[in-house]
Amino acid sequence: YGVFRTGVFPYDDVTWQYPPAASLAVLSPGLLPFLDYAHAFFLVCWTADAAILGMLLYAVRDGRRSARGVWVWVLGVPLLGPIVYARYDVM
Repeated sequence: YGVFRTGVFPYDDVTWQYPPAASLAVLSPGLLPFLDYAHAFFLVCWTADAAILGMLLYAVRDGRRSARGVWVWVLGVPLLGPIVYARYDVM
């Protein structure tokens, strides 16, 4: 986060394993300056989780599609445990 805030991409950092666009996920908690990074990161992940659930519900609203995807999300996310909110993947 500190490197990205300076406007530099860690192009020669061998530990950077994400594609360049993932820097947006790393920087997104900075949109909530009133929270520390960890709390802002959790809130951004929770918001992304809620948005995904909302999109899945929207997709099945007319009844023409199966709601299996919604149930996989509703049951699968808790089964994964806290790792869902500790990584950038949900974003």
